[in-house]
Amino acid sequence: MNKTMNCFFFSIAFLVSTKGVTTSEPFKKWMLTSYELFPGKALMLRNSLPNTITSLCHMNVVSSQSHNILIKVLSGSGQINGTSVAKGQTLVQTVQNMQVIPVTANSGAKAELTNLGPYTVTASCG
Repeated sequence: MNKTMNCFFFSIAFLVSTKGVTTSEPFKKWMLTSYELFPGKALMLRNSLPNTITSLCHMNVVSSQSHNILIKVLSGSGQINGTSVAKGQTLVQTVQNMQVIPVTANSGAKAELTNLGPYTVTASCG
């Protein structure tokens, strides 16, 4: 199932750590969002907020194997696991079960993520 989200990468809809916004720890716990990346299916994500957003994504996979996620940046820029990406660039991010990946998306950033592996990958971000 293709979904269009209102924010970029896995950090979509996280107001956690946005510039100019301070949130308390109890409130942050309620801001956790999960995304399922099905094998071979593209997921479109966009940051439509006026601020840069930053999030930590906890990866969950059904097997102990590494999985590859293809990230195509369609507009704007951001960072995935410390690697800067911008419009027109692609990145293959290898993920493992229980791995935590920091994600940053600038305002207006938009990307398409495709799970290249054989199993569903779930990203719980907040």
